[in-house]
Parts: sequence; structure tokens; C-alpha cells
Amino acid sequence: MATNRLGLYHLKIYLFFCLYYHTYWYFFEKGVDNLAKAPLFFPILKDFVWLIFICMAFVYILMCGKKGVRTHKVDRYYDGRVLFILAFFLLYVCVALLHFLHKNPLDVLQHNIRNLIWYSPIIFVLPYLVKDNYEIKSIFRFLLVNGIVICVIGITTKFLNREFLLWGGDRVLSTLGNPNNLAFFLSILFFIILLRILITRKIKTSSLLLLGIFLICILMTISVSYVLSLPVGVLLAFVVSRRLKPSMGLIFLGSLTILVLFKVGFFSELVHKYNRMMAKDSTSTSYYGRIEQLQEMRKFITDADLVDIVFGDFGLERYRRYDGQYFNFLRNDGLLLLLYFLLMFIYVVYVGIRKAKRFIEQKEYDLAGILMGCSVALLTILIVNLNVTAYLNRFPLNFLVYLLIGIIILVNSSQTQLIGTKINEKGVR
Repeated sequence: MATNRLGLYHLKIYLFFCLYYHTYWYFFEKGVDNLAKAPLFFPILKDFVWLIFICMAFVYILMCGKKGVRTHKVDRYYDGRVLFILAFFLLYVCVALLHFLHKNPLDVLQHNIRNLIWYSPIIFVLPYLVKDNYEIKSIFRFLLVNGIVICVIGITTKFLNREFLLWGGDRVLSTLGNPNNLAFFLSILFFIILLRILITRKIKTSSLLLLGIFLICILMTISVSYVLSLPVGVLLAFVVSRRLKPSMGLIFLGSLTILVLFKVGFFSELVHKYNRMMAKDSTSTSYYGRIEQLQEMRKFITDADLVDIVFGDFGLERYRRYDGQYFNFLRNDGLLLLLYFLLMFIYVVYVGIRKAKRFIEQKEYDLAGILMGCSVALLTILIVNLNVTAYLNRFPLNFLVYLLIGIIILVNSSQTQLIGTKINEKGVR
């Protein structure tokens, strides 16, 4: 049992590192926009920790051997899904290698490899680290407890020590290093709890309390992408769960949240953020900055050769960074990879919702909520967030996205079988 649990403990230790890595920010002198002046090795530290994590994961796999957690032959459905996802990353590496010829190699390694696919191996080692569906629940409980701690830290800094807030002292970031990072992590937990409520049609006081805490902390980040995406995500949650009529409890929660946010000055801070975005001398994240990026992209599509559109702009000397993941993909990597990326995301969401429905039939509501919550979180990212922010270029967002994909693909709709193993004919893979 101890050996079988070793992989789960290994994963939880690394998750703990991901969620608290940016805590170093609190202990260094603050510079422009309250950003910490940390030594150079701190940004590099996460890469070494990831390498240690992956190496130890492979050691664990080799140590378990035939007596490990995956003792059964993997079925063809699991094989096909993993190969479909693996093909995307292999294609991405091939396209990145093509751009070595005209770009700075270090630039390609930094933006194409390190930022976007560096953490993708978690998808493929996850079935060796997690023994069964019950350990998936254990991972969620671990994230939930740490989510509460992170919320408490964030809300405490909001009211007791505003020097630990970013950009004018009005945006909460807690231990995630960036307000958007915090909003994304908490939104995963928010959607999982919300979906479980909608699936069971039972509202517990503890669930409402957690939803309220997560929602207030998300909105305190003043993240425009999540001010836009939260309504979309909630609507999607009602649609995929087929619970279009919200209960009085959720209406009460929404009303109470609005009242609390009004009392703490959230709306005035949101207006201030809006005014900054609309300023003509603002950054690339402003309204006018995004319009300039849109015009630049339209000019590229109009003037570029077919090869540049399909495989990325071969006229660039450096990686062109936009404040949107889709523009980054299209300009630097090409339309082919962008379409494959969208298809992969949509497929993963479809698999997650399909498996969740089977769990609902089995009355396994915890796993159904986890799968539907992860699916809604990914779908919301796909529809809203990746249009306005380059989420996959940020740690730990990139790792968390790949972890969600791995969980959705590898969770088994049979309650007793191991992840990624053969199941009975009625199970859904």
C-alpha cells in the first residue's frame, strides 16, 4: 500500500510547490508595480524542481515495474486518446525546430518549448502516479484545502498589508504570483463545487460558503478575463448539467457576494481598472493595445505567404508576443497547430462531459463534479481566457491545464478498475 501511494504523495508534493512557489515574492524588496526584486535563480528554480519531479517519477515507474499500479494492459481507447494528444506535442516540437533557422535558438527554447510544452509530460506519467479514481478525489481534496488557505492569505493581504498587492495596491494575488493565476486556480475549485451542487440538486451550507469565498477572492483579483469568463462558465455549468433553473440558494449567494464586494470597494476598483485599460498611453493589455495587435494580425494574414500562415511567420527574428494565446499560436506557430490545439481541447472537454454523465448514472457525484468542473474550466479558458491572455505561457497555469487534461483523459468510469485499464463493456472510456 505504501509503495502504491508513493506516486500520489510525489504528485501532491509537487502540487504544493506549484501553489506556493511564488510565495518568495513576499520576502524581497518591491520594485515597479510592486514586483519583487528576486535573485535570478528564483525564476529558474521551478525548472530544476520540475526536472527532479519528472526524473523521480520515472524512477518510481521503473521501481514498480510489473508490480506497479498499472498491472493490466491498456485498452485501445486509452491508447488512441493519448496518442492523439501526444501527436500535437510532437508536431509542435517539429514546427519549433523549423523556426530555429531564422530565430534566436534561445528565444525558441524559451517561448516555444519551456513555456508551452515543458509541463505536458504530466499527462503521460499521471496514470503511473495515481492508482485509481479514489486518489483523484484525494487530489481534489488536497487542492480544495490549499485553495482555502490561499484565499485566506489573499484576503488577509487585501485588508491588512496592501504592499503585498500588485499594480496600485488593488489586485490580490496571494501565493500564485499573478492575479490571473490566482483567478484561474480558484475558478477550477469554484466550478467543481458548483457542478456538484447542480448535479445533486442539494445545497449544503459548507458548499455555499466555499463558493462565496472562492468567488469573492476571484473577483478581488480584478482580472478582466475572469470578470468576463465567470458568467460564461456559470452558464456553461447550468447547460452541461442540464440544470437551467438556478436555485434560491445560488441566487442568495450571488446577492450576498455583490453586497460584500460593494462594501469592500470592488466596483470602484473595477472602474479604476477599466479607466486604465481605456487610456491611450496604456500597455498592450489595454483596449487600444489590443486593437493595434488585431490590426497587426490582420495585416499579417493579408500579406503573408501560405507557408507562413500554415506553419508560422518565417520572417520573424524573435518570438512575437501578444496578449492572447491564439494570436501567439497563429503568428509564431501557424494555423495548423492552432486548429489542432482547438480540436484537442474540444475533444478533451467532450470526453470529460461524457464520462461525467456515466458517473451520474452510477450516483458517483464527487467524480462527476470533478470531471464536469474540469471540463467547464477548460471550456471557459478556450472560449474567453485564451483570447485575452497568454495563459499557457505562465507557471503554474500551464502545469495545471495539462494536469486537468490528464485527469479527464485518464479517469475511468468504472468505480473499481485502475485508471487507463480495461473495463467492462458498460464502462465509458
